Amino acid sequence: MRETIKKLAQYAETRHIDISDAFGRMLDFFIGTFDVGRLIDQRFNMPAIFEERRIDDPELAELQERWIRITCKEIDKNGAYDFFGTMYEEMVQGKFKAAAMGQFFTPMSLCMAMADAAGAGNGVIEDSACGSGRTLLAHWAKTDRTKHFYYKGADLDPVSVKMCTLNMTINGMTGIVTHANSLTGEVFGCYVVNEVKYPLPCPACSIRCVFRNK
Repeated sequence: MRETIKKLAQYAETRHIDISDAFGRMLDFFIGTFDVGRLIDQRFNMPAIFEERRIDDPELAELQERWIRITCKEIDKNGAYDFFGTMYEEMVQGKFKAAAMGQFFTPMSLCMAMADAAGAGNGVIEDSACGSGRTLLAHWAKTDRTKHFYYKGADLDPVSVKMCTLNMTINGMTGIVTHANSLTGEVFGCYVVNEVKYPLPCPACSIRCVFRNK
């Protein structure tokens, strides 16, 4: 993870932007890769999409490849992995701390305990303050993959919404992540995650952005 943060810091330095801005650009780039419209245009050809993204931005494409490789390795070991929450916390705690970064997420061990207690009688798992999606990921790591669960996350922080969206996407979960104020009920938009995977299995991942015009 430190090497990934170092590469992101180098990306920020060459573009004369703050590390938090570089982190946001990275999230947007990754989300764009899995845009459902792009997926349809490329006829679900993920290798062609990845090559297209290398042309768009080689440095962010390299970070994307690192994200996928590291996450897949951790999924094989633990059933799910919160790449972005882990990266975000290390950036906050390390020398790259930015003023805009001041959040800390629930430890994974506690999320696992919460997942044990979570009920899902209707097949829907919800978290109204999802952060990077760690609690949802903890449930996914423990679940019987022969059953279908629909995951619903929400958060007021737009960066957290994007982190949760990408974490759910690469982990193979289906659901929706909403940018909303759970206290007032105000909704700003959402990301629909992996709708291409259900009800028929599909090896590709997808994200569909549904945001209202400002």
